[in-house]
Amino acid sequence: MPADPTLRAARSAVFAVVCAGLAAAAHLMGGGTVPLQAFVLAVGGGLAIGLAATGRERPLPAIMVVLASGQLGSHLLFSSLDPAPAVHVSEPHSGLSPGLGMLLLHTLATVLTAWWLERGEVALWALLRRLAAHVVWYLCRHDVSPTRAEPRPVEPERVAADAVPLWLSHALVRRGPPAA
Repeated sequence: MPADPTLRAARSAVFAVVCAGLAAAAHLMGGGTVPLQAFVLAVGGGLAIGLAATGRERPLPAIMVVLASGQLGSHLLFSSLDPAPAVHVSEPHSGLSPGLGMLLLHTLATVLTAWWLERGEVALWALLRRLAAHVVWYLCRHDVSPTRAEPRPVEPERVAADAVPLWLSHALVRRGPPAA
């Protein structure tokens, strides 16, 4: 089931912000800094990758691969534009190559975030399928052909204004014997 451009753009935006935000958070926790222009470039790159990848529902392995490549690209971008060299978790960080601790943290964050995005994908596509099924059911059950029927005048129900208090005007009154 192909997605329309609005849905693709929304899903791509979520992917881009999650991917760049996760990479920026990991980079900041490792002691580095994230310049604003680097973050904007990372979101733009994630948006471009997301637009290419969101044509249809994606399984967990595909999301994980795309997210991992986005993490790697964002990390390299942040490291190359970082004015101060970073000292990362548990191991020294030499230039553009991450230490083992940073690599493990990126991997763990990528796996957890990919699982979270995949759950969102499953929920979104299930909702869209149900919505489409309801639309089809509605179209099959109701005549939706355009007709120009004359509107019938509706006679208002004649009830004395003071018969029902205002605070009970929404209540149903079912007194009396059952109807035959």
